[in-house]
Amino acid sequence: MSRRLTRPLAALLALGACTFFDPLDQAGLGIILSPADTAVLVGGRFSEHGMMVNSYGDVYPSDHLHYIGLDPDIAVTGGGTVTGVAYGRATVVVTRGGLADTGRVSVVPAGTLALSKSSDTASVDVVNADGSGFTSVVSAGQFGGGAPAWLPGNAGLVYQYAILGGGGDTQLFVTDFAGHTTMLEPFGRNPRVARDGGWVYFQIAANEGEIWRVHVDGSGLEAVATDTLSGGDAQPDPSPDGTQLAFMSTRFPGGGFQLAVRDLATGAERLLGTEGQLPRWAPSGDSLAYWHGDVSSGMGAIFVIGANGGGARQVSPTGRIYRPLGLDWSPEGQWLLARSDSSLDLIRVNDGLVLPLGYAARYFLASWRW
Repeated sequence: MSRRLTRPLAALLALGACTFFDPLDQAGLGIILSPADTAVLVGGRFSEHGMMVNSYGDVYPSDHLHYIGLDPDIAVTGGGTVTGVAYGRATVVVTRGGLADTGRVSVVPAGTLALSKSSDTASVDVVNADGSGFTSVVSAGQFGGGAPAWLPGNAGLVYQYAILGGGGDTQLFVTDFAGHTTMLEPFGRNPRVARDGGWVYFQIAANEGEIWRVHVDGSGLEAVATDTLSGGDAQPDPSPDGTQLAFMSTRFPGGGFQLAVRDLATGAERLLGTEGQLPRWAPSGDSLAYWHGDVSSGMGAIFVIGANGGGARQVSPTGRIYRPLGLDWSPEGQWLLARSDSSLDLIRVNDGLVLPLGYAARYFLASWRW
């Protein structure tokens, strides 16, 4: 079933469309605005819904509510229709007399996202960037499942299934959008797909020192970067042209989680000169994004570095905390999708504009369809 991700309105609308007598001088009277935090495309629109609430918790509609927008990134009618005008983070206010409630809206670029739900029973879900078109695709086991990677076009997804009671062990599966799911690798995690769909790169779950690849049909399984002694190669990501592989490793001099690039034809490796996690090639192939921070606490920021290892810079805003729980580029290379402390965020690379996806507060390990 396709639907828009938003705060449930069932409780708010349970009393129907009728309007009750609600004098404003009664104690405990207030207004609730829903959705409280959502997203809209430039030129797209949706309706905010304000409801009255009294001291007993009764919720009911009113004909006397008025809506306004506080920022130029959106246009808001008095009846609550919100239209996206320009990329940005905006505030909507619903009022009646001296009562008011506020909601937030991110005006976002178009795109389709695959998400991992954070819960006891994980799932892989797909949604448009504005929260519309939500579809739950497949169960991903327990916490730690998901990490979906797109196949070219609309062919489907590769994802990791966290085995129930398996102590963190994961398996790789391929699923389409017609209900067909097959196992790809019984010991894999952190899959990433080559842009031409020829290879799926992953790390062996039982030994995080081994990076392997396999064709989507399960053939051609082979090791790519194997370090069974120090157990340090992980989080592979193939370059857009398929000739190089970025990865995280602990086996190089200096220790720590260093970022490296391997030439897939010759096997030659080079360090990028920085520690980090989740290296992700930009669509242009001339730079990589990555997470850098305190590994023990998982608190850090998002950076971009040149493919030659130069010019590293922080692109996420100072003071906003990001977790190493997923990172991906938009297809045109202008935005990054990252997990903050409170939500999935879109970060505009050139100026650090942050657009939280309020509807995705429970999601992580997300990827953007090419």
